[in-house]
Order: sequence, then structure tokens, then C-alpha cells
Amino acid sequence: MVAHARLSDGHVPGSMLSGLALKLKKGLPAPEFTLPTIRDHGGISLSSFLGRPVVLVFGSFSCSVFHDRISQINEFYRVNQDRAAFLFVSVTEAGHRIPGLEFVLDSIDPDTLENRRERVDEAMRRMGLSFPGVLDIGETAEAAYDAYPTRLVVVGPDGRIALDLGRGMPPETWDFAEAEACLRGSGKGLEPHPRGAASP
Repeated sequence: MVAHARLSDGHVPGSMLSGLALKLKKGLPAPEFTLPTIRDHGGISLSSFLGRPVVLVFGSFSCSVFHDRISQINEFYRVNQDRAAFLFVSVTEAGHRIPGLEFVLDSIDPDTLENRRERVDEAMRRMGLSFPGVLDIGETAEAAYDAYPTRLVVVGPDGRIALDLGRGMPPETWDFAEAEACLRGSGKGLEPHPRGAASP
């Protein structure tokens, strides 16, 4: 499947690629993407969530910063899964050998989409990350959202950026209370997941 990430006019704005401290501007159209799912052989487009908010969680299981936040992410999902859809976007591996998850860095030849899908799926299961996920093939969504090694973004029902918590790299962190307040203020509950995005 071809992966792509772009604004509605077909371009990725340079302001989205300009560094750690920059937040994605509220009200900006969220870059569209279509990426292969992790737990089946389908695909998910961001535009399939139009009409309801979606929380995009970018990260990799060899990123120590992301790993240290997984329990908070799981709790945030547990509390807010009726207010928004959630989608994990697996980006470029950060390369940290985290105990119990070293296998995500295993060199497999050839390193096919199916091999990567199996490794990331196993990591999600071990860490209890139960909402749908996609693989960012070609690093397109990662580039469009400046999401390496991790980022958390809330996209509103209108397909525009509602909140960007940034990368949350130390000494900064993700303010989950702010994200929950954003979801509470959206006025839109969770509708059925788009085709190919059903919870496992």
C-alpha cells in the first residue's frame, strides 16, 4: 500500500518540519495520511475519522521516552475512549534496547511490511496498547507531523488540529489533563471505528 501524508491542497507545510519546540498550530488542517494497519491487512486514512475527534499517538517501542509514557497513554485511552477515536502511528524506531522489547530491533532479512507488522503488534500486546494502530511506511506521517521520536496530537471532528502536546521530550512532558479538557470540549462522542480500524 502506498503511504502518503499531506495537507488537503497536496502539500506538507514547511512550518510543520521546523523543530522540537514548534507546536502544530490549532485550526490548521491536519495532514492527511493513508497507512497500513498493524493488526490486519487493511489501511486507515485520517479522513475516515471526519465527524469525530481522533487522538494520534506517534511513537516507537524502542523509544525510552515513549515507553515511559505508555501507562499514562493507556489510562488516558481508558478514560476517554468514548469521547474520541484513538490511533497509534508507529514511526521510525529510536533504537533504544528496552528490556522485554529488544525484538523490535531484530534485523530480519528481508525486513518486509509483514515482518514489521508482526513485531509492532507483539510490542503493542506486551505493553497493553489496545487501540488500533498503523505503520508509517516511508516516514511520511512522521515528517508531516514532525513526530520523531514521539508526539501526541488531537484532531478535531472537522479534520483540523485541535491540540498538539508536542514531542514531550524531557524536561517537557505531555499534559494529559489538557488533552482531556480538549476532548470534553469537543462535544463529539466516539462513533463506530472506520472500516479496518476496529479494536482488537
